[in-house]
Amino acid sequence: MKKRDVLKKSAASTGSFFGLSYKYPPQPKGLSFTIIDGPSMQPTINNNGGNNAFVLLSLDRDATRHGDIVSSIDPQIPDENVCKRVIALGGDRIRDRKNGKEIEIPEGFCWLEGDNEACSIDSNEFGPVPMSYIKGRAICGVDFGENNLPKRILDVSRKLDFGRFVEKKNN
Repeated sequence: MKKRDVLKKSAASTGSFFGLSYKYPPQPKGLSFTIIDGPSMQPTINNNGGNNAFVLLSLDRDATRHGDIVSSIDPQIPDENVCKRVIALGGDRIRDRKNGKEIEIPEGFCWLEGDNEACSIDSNEFGPVPMSYIKGRAICGVDFGENNLPKRILDVSRKLDFGRFVEKKNN
């Protein structure tokens, strides 16, 4: 069995962490699950040496706000998903992390970045992302240890960096 399949089953069996009772693969209405791997969201997610994390997503894309962690279609590889933080929304003007260049986010788009600036491939590389690419926003999560058992509950709360804004249009 592939590691990802083991994690899905392990994640499904830990539904009680979130007060849910269900069996894999059916999912509660309005919610979805994703498995996050890679270091781009460290230290928020996968801060335990690169093991995978399980994140519960709300499918209410219209409620996406600045600072939310979201799962999105990867703009560079549409068959893949990325997990990033929403930095800016349509109408906002920000400075990018690479060179401080001012960027205006078009309506219907957002600016996504990983929390780990050193290794995140994000909007600083691929530009604004269509809001239609957002699959869901994180509402809670669990990092898994080396034995595929839950290790810690994740803090997926909103975090804002107001110093990046030239003009913030939305909430």
